[in-house]
Amino acid sequence: MTPGSDAVLPVALTWGEYIGRWATDVGGWMQLADALIDRAGESVEIALDPQTVERGLRRLATRGHKPGGQYGRWMLRFFGFASPIEELVKWMGQYHTRFADLPSGFRLEHLNLWNRPPVSESRLACWIHLGVAYAQLGKADVAACDAALVHAERLASRAGPAAEIEAALLRARVQTDAGEREAASAGYLAIEARLATTALPLADERVFRARLAEQRAFHITMSITNDVPDVAAARTLYASIDDEPYLPYVSFRKATGLAYCAWKLGDLDEAVRLAEEAIEHAGDGGLVRMRVMALNMLTRVLTGDAATAVHARARRMATLLEDEDLLNRVAWSAPPDLPPPG
Repeated sequence: MTPGSDAVLPVALTWGEYIGRWATDVGGWMQLADALIDRAGESVEIALDPQTVERGLRRLATRGHKPGGQYGRWMLRFFGFASPIEELVKWMGQYHTRFADLPSGFRLEHLNLWNRPPVSESRLACWIHLGVAYAQLGKADVAACDAALVHAERLASRAGPAAEIEAALLRARVQTDAGEREAASAGYLAIEARLATTALPLADERVFRARLAEQRAFHITMSITNDVPDVAAARTLYASIDDEPYLPYVSFRKATGLAYCAWKLGDLDEAVRLAEEAIEHAGDGGLVRMRVMALNMLTRVLTGDAATAVHARARRMATLLEDEDLLNRVAWSAPPDLPPPG
């Protein structure tokens, strides 16, 4: 889940760092100018003199985080970003990565550093807005989450299929949480159809399918007036999650969901076994939030002092993450006889 690269990645990316990396990759400033002229071809009115273009690129390198102007647009259009930067920005915008385990306030500060040119002028900007939306959701600020998500949705088509699916999953989750059942159901069907027709890296495809199954299962088991939770259908959804090859998040999601269904269907021994398995999977992936969620599941199944101890552990971890949404989930899972905190 963490972007893999031996390169030293910047805390935030200036135009100077962006241009400097490309100049190094192609062998120098003049070589970069030649490459830009060649890639641009006749599609834009660019000077054919490499020295003129080199001067333009060197001016761009001094822009810091200011708008990149014409040369910035040309570089982003014809070169884009080197893969380590693209992987890093995508990693910051996804729900299921270890970046999302960092405290919400820290995530927002870090994302704001990246929400400037050149990244904010590129197709990667969608991932920054998605990361902001998830961080605001962690702070239980639904309005701020929605505002960031609207920005992400406007930019998603430029960022590619993975960004579109990520935005659609978050939109459907927000709708489910708001009780907008018809809109959420339509969203889940659209995501399923998109996954069936989109070629994605295996890790992305497996994780997206696991997240879709979990969100649909939650959707049909959440408490709504005059609505009967369909636990059997939820169990079918969780059981359908393909957890081969092993990806910790996917296996965590499957085990946690099946633990919930076993609990609701009265098979407490199986529920305990699966919840403990989910805790191990989350630990294998270093996924702190997911570990808290698995501990929440175990709290629900256990009784007495054992449940109280597990609940306290989950609350401590959620507090350290500064995640109000997660703390609310911990509170919902509290043993019924537990006195209120403080």
